[in-house]
Amino acid sequence: MARRGRRRRLLGATVLAGSFAYLFAERVDWSDLTATSASFEPRYVVLLVAGQVVVQLLAALALWVLGRSVHPLGFRELLRAHWRGLTIGFWTPTGVGDASFAWLLTRIGLTLSSAIALLTVDKLVTLAVAGLLAAPLLWIAGPELRLPEAGPDLAAIGAVVAAVLVLAGLALRTRWAERIRFSLESYRLALQRVARTSSLRLAANFSLTVPRTLLTAAIFWWGIESFGVDLPIPFWRFVVVFAGARLIALVAPSPNGLGVLEVLLIELLGSDGGTASAVLAGSLAARVAGLLVVSTGFFLPLRREEEAGSGPAHRDAHAGRVEEATRMNSSPGTSPKKRSAASTG
Repeated sequence: MARRGRRRRLLGATVLAGSFAYLFAERVDWSDLTATSASFEPRYVVLLVAGQVVVQLLAALALWVLGRSVHPLGFRELLRAHWRGLTIGFWTPTGVGDASFAWLLTRIGLTLSSAIALLTVDKLVTLAVAGLLAAPLLWIAGPELRLPEAGPDLAAIGAVVAAVLVLAGLALRTRWAERIRFSLESYRLALQRVARTSSLRLAANFSLTVPRTLLTAAIFWWGIESFGVDLPIPFWRFVVVFAGARLIALVAPSPNGLGVLEVLLIELLGSDGGTASAVLAGSLAARVAGLLVVSTGFFLPLRREEEAGSGPAHRDAHAGRVEEATRMNSSPGTSPKKRSAASTG
């Protein structure tokens, strides 16, 4: 397990370093980025932070609605765990961040299997929303997105990635095939479990994810605008770029898709020179605003299940243990050892 964690961190660091190395080698000039950063308009800080607050509240609410189907979660406890998990996810590869979040969910009462199922279904819904937003709009707005200009570069990147994956797959074909099969089966069972428990909650999660994705796109749009650059396409057409880039970045091994999302945004927008610098700076500004919001989760105390055990289920379980201890202590045939064990619960 430790070796697998090291491989994930190494892969995430490689993707992150490779993405920014490509950007500074091919698209972004350091002097342009420095000049663009100096033109930041402070009035956008309030807009970016307020937008991220709403986005993260919607994300926690969507997860809470879905999580209530497997455990009677309190929204405040889930919000604390969610924001702490996102803060860890900002600095760690995707798998490590998800594992940390699942562990935090176990501290507020979920079993590990329920936490993994909940996070899996929530991520699948997020991917589905990004795909649905990207697919029809891409067909409508494709000619204006200057995709032919980005085609050769994206094809080259895709060819390199595909070659690396093929070589790694040939070297570890048996182990990889088993992992892929296990992952697909886990996703199917998680979706089936939550959907069977409450299809209405799954629909509510989907309904909350749509405005969250749109607002996230708006935050990145505002981040780019905050550096004094107007993109050549209107916002509703920018959504296709962001949704398509986010669809890939969500499954990238780098921390929170960092680097991958920026490369795809710049390539799909056909940005170069100062515009590319503004896209990169705006994306990083949007990420910093989100990090400032979710990092407040570490200042909120996370109640453990045993500390928060004042609900009906906890009282019923406690009453049952007391009744069992009383019955065993009053039984003449009960040994002192069993009486002591029953009394301690």
